[in-house]
Amino acid sequence: MDENPDTDLTPGGLFEQIKEIYGNEVCFRCKSMINLNKKLASLKNRLIFLLRCRTLEVFPNHIINNIREINTLQLEEHPYAHLVDRCMRKFRKSILNIEIKISVWKKRAVIEKIKNINEQLKREKVCPKIIDTIENMSEKYFLNTFKKIKRANIKKFEKLVEDQTQPFKVTNADQRIKNYTDVSIPEEAKIVLGLGPKHGIVPQRLPRLELIKDIEDFAQTVTNNEEERNSIRNRCVGVINNFIRQKKPINDPLKKYYRTTSKFVRDHPNIIISNSDKGNTTVLMLREDYITEAEKMLNNESTYKKLKSDPTKKKKKHKIKLTIS
Repeated sequence: MDENPDTDLTPGGLFEQIKEIYGNEVCFRCKSMINLNKKLASLKNRLIFLLRCRTLEVFPNHIINNIREINTLQLEEHPYAHLVDRCMRKFRKSILNIEIKISVWKKRAVIEKIKNINEQLKREKVCPKIIDTIENMSEKYFLNTFKKIKRANIKKFEKLVEDQTQPFKVTNADQRIKNYTDVSIPEEAKIVLGLGPKHGIVPQRLPRLELIKDIEDFAQTVTNNEEERNSIRNRCVGVINNFIRQKKPINDPLKKYYRTTSKFVRDHPNIIISNSDKGNTTVLMLREDYITEAEKMLNNESTYKKLKSDPTKKKKKHKIKLTIS
C-alpha cells in the first residue's frame, strides 16, 4: 500500500497531538511507519504465494494471460511443437523467478525504511511512550493486513493448483459416471473415469510398432486416395517425432490419479467398467448383473437370431472383392 500521510489511522487524535508537539515531519514519519508495515504484510504474503507457486510448478494468472499470443504457435501444425512447449515453460519459470527476486528486494527495502524511521524518531527525542504506541499500532495493522491477504491468497493458490494440475473437477466427473453398484469410488478414480474414452493417457513408453500399424490401418480405412493417405501419415509422423524429441518426459498432472484408478480396478474384479451407448458416460456394473442383462437381451428372439457359423470370413472376402472390382 502507498504511504498516505493525510490519513489518520488511530482514534483519539494521537497524530494531531504528535503534529502539535513535534511538527508535521515527525507526524508524517509515524504514519509512514504504520503504512509501511501494512505494505510489508502485503509483500510477505506475495512472496509466500510466489514461492508456493514455484514449488508446485503452477503459474499466477497474470503470467499466463500476458503470454497468450504464444499459444497460437502451440495450436499450429508444425514439427517444432516441442520447442514451443519448452520455451513457454522456461519463460514462465523465468518470469516467476524474477518476480520472487523483486518481491524479496522490495521486502528488504521496506524493512530498512521502517528501521530508519524508528531511528529518526529516537534521534528527534520523541517520547518513548509515543514510539511504543506507534510500534504497537504498526504491529496490529501488520497482523490484520497479513491475515486478510493470506486468506485471499490461500483461495487464489488453491484455485491455481486445481486449474493447472487437476484439469477435470470431481463435480463434473460425477455427472459423467453412472455407478450401479454399492461400491464407493475414490475421488481421484472418479476424475479419471469421468474423462471418458476420448482422453489420451501420456505413455511411459512409446509403442512405435503398434502406432505404425494403427496409423496405417486408419489411413487405409478412411480414404482410397494415396495422396490423402500420405498426408495422414506425414501428420502422424510429425506428432510422434515431437513426442520423441521431448528431452524430459511430459508431466501428466493425472499420473497419480491413474495409480489410484488402477488399484481400484484391481481391487474390484467383480465390477465391469464400460461406456454407455448414449451420453458419453462411464458405466460401472457388477459383473453378475452385466452378464444377466446381456443374456436377457440376447435371448430376445425378436431382436437377435442365433447363427449357425461365424460369418466374419465370408463378409471379409466379399468386401475385398468389392474393393478390387
